[in-house]
Amino acid sequence: MSETDEPDFSGLAGGEEQAAADAVQKVVNWYTEQIAAERRSPLPDEERLAQLTAGGARHARTAVEPKT
Repeated sequence: MSETDEPDFSGLAGGEEQAAADAVQKVVNWYTEQIAAERRSPLPDEERLAQLTAGGARHARTAVEPKT
């Protein structure tokens, strides 16, 4: 990812750029909601929080990396 940690979809044609950005935003929102819900839980599952935190970072990176 770039130094700004924002995905660059400029190489995609037409509406694909917006569709890719929307897909990434949906994933980010899902992880944010899951992490917030787990933290608000009376007994947060630390293992799940660690998985969600690591998973969110992993998905953010792979969403913008070109497939080889």
